[in-house]
Formats: sequence, C-alpha cells, structure tokens
Amino acid sequence: MSRSELVDAINARLRDHAPGRNQAAIAVDVRWLAKLERGEVRWPSEERRTALRHVLDATTDEDLGVHRPMCRDL
Repeated sequence: MSRSELVDAINARLRDHAPGRNQAAIAVDVRWLAKLERGEVRWPSEERRTALRHVLDATTDEDLGVHRPMCRDL
C-alpha cells in the first residue's frame, strides 16, 4: 500500500467512525504520515490511532509502534 493509499484508507475510516467530528481537524495527509513514520508524531489522537489500527490490522497501539510521551516532573 502506498502512502497516499494509506492516507485515503485512514481518512475513510475517520469519516465513517467519527461523523460528529470536524473532519478537517482529524483528517490526515501524506506529510502527517511521514512525520509519524519518522517518529515526530509519537501519540496520535484516539480517533487517528483507532483508524490506524483498523487499516493496518493492528490489535494494540504498541503494534503500531506509537507510544505516549513520558511526563516528567521537573
């Protein structure tokens, strides 16, 4: 699957399962996907993680390789 096909599949899932949300606010594009692949985006929103898990047939967020940033008390 190409990046653009993956983006289209993610956005289709978001449209189908988050109809009450502003789609422009949660839709992804190829630049966002590239940032995710590079690790610049480490913890996508719940809607995006759910769409990614569905499209990539992953069971958990860990299967996607994403993780919640650690909070540090300084």
